[in-house]
Amino acid sequence: MEEKPNVVIILARCSQNHQLYGMRMEEKLTGQWMADWAFIIKETMAKKEGYDRTVIHGSFFTYQTFPGCPHCHALNFFQCGSCKKVTCWNGESRNVVCAWCGNEGKLEGTIESLGAGDDR
Repeated sequence: MEEKPNVVIILARCSQNHQLYGMRMEEKLTGQWMADWAFIIKETMAKKEGYDRTVIHGSFFTYQTFPGCPHCHALNFFQCGSCKKVTCWNGESRNVVCAWCGNEGKLEGTIESLGAGDDR
């Protein structure tokens, strides 16, 4: 019997219009998570699905076919140092603003854990 992949959904907001979206992350190797798909989701549905009820740990990457933010098509993302939530990122400017809490800062460090929900 084939083992099901370990897949979760990470909630994120667009840096341009602050709209919510989900990113599908699959654990390819132990502790190595790859974003491979993104989709627009309504806040009510995200709450209902519980996409913020668990935390995953490891290193985080985007798969080469990752379509990026479904709103602005940015291919990268960052985690806010204040609220710990995820915002899409254009991959260029090192100065960013969190689309969740408005915190401004300079990008530094790596993401070690993310809030997520099960996708089963």
